[in-house]
Amino acid sequence: MMSLRKRFTRVRILTLPKSGTYFLVGVLPRLGIRKLKISHVANEHNQPALKPGHRAAMTIRDPRGFFVSLANWCDIQGARIREGADPVALKMNMRADRLDAWECLGFDEKVRRLVTLDDQALFDVPLIRTYFDCVNLYLDDPRVKTLRFEDMMAWGEDGPSERQVRTIQEMIGFFGLRAADAQVAEAMRATRGKSVTFHRGKPKAWQDDLSPENVRLIEEHWGDYIRRWGYAA
Repeated sequence: MMSLRKRFTRVRILTLPKSGTYFLVGVLPRLGIRKLKISHVANEHNQPALKPGHRAAMTIRDPRGFFVSLANWCDIQGARIREGADPVALKMNMRADRLDAWECLGFDEKVRRLVTLDDQALFDVPLIRTYFDCVNLYLDDPRVKTLRFEDMMAWGEDGPSERQVRTIQEMIGFFGLRAADAQVAEAMRATRGKSVTFHRGKPKAWQDDLSPENVRLIEEHWGDYIRRWGYAA
C-alpha cells in the first residue's frame, strides 16, 4: 500500500521526449499518486521547465534509441495529420507542409534528417537541441532524480523485472513515497503498450533498427550527450 507524506504528495516528472512519458502517466496514478504533473524538460516557451524551489524526477534515454523512436513517432503523427488532426492544436511540433516529402522517404533517410537537424525533417528539429541541453542542465541538480528509460523498460520474460520495479521505487522514494513491489509490478503490467505512440519500447532496439551509417552519424553529431549521459560504450 502506498504511504504518502504530505509535503511530497505533489509529484513532478520531467521527461526527455520518447523516454517513457506516457508509461509514467499510466503507472504513477495506479500507485495512488493523484497530484501528478508530467511535462517535457523544456516548457512551451522552450525554456527549462523546473521552477526554483521545486524538485522533480527526470527521464533520459540513449540518444541512439531516442532518434529511432522519434522517427517512428513522426510516422505515427504524420498519419494523424493525414487523417485531419491539427498539429498546432495537438502540440505535435510537426511541420505539416513537409508531410508529402516525408512520406516518400525510407526509414534510414528519416533518421538521418532528424539526426543532422535537417530543416526538411517532419519534426521541428531545433527543439531536439533544446531538449538535450535542458537535460544537461538538470543532470547535476540535487533537486532532480535522473532515471533511465532503459531501466524503466527492462522487461523480463514474464513481466516487469526487478530492475524495472527498483527504478520506479527509487523514483517514488525520492518524493518520500513507498509502495509494495507487487503493486509497482502490477501498475507496470497494466500500463505497458497503452500509448497510441508506443512502438516497441525495448531499451536496445536501436541496435537492430539503425544502419551502421546512422549509428556513426548519431555518435558524430550527438556524441557529447551520449558520453555526458553515461551511454558511451
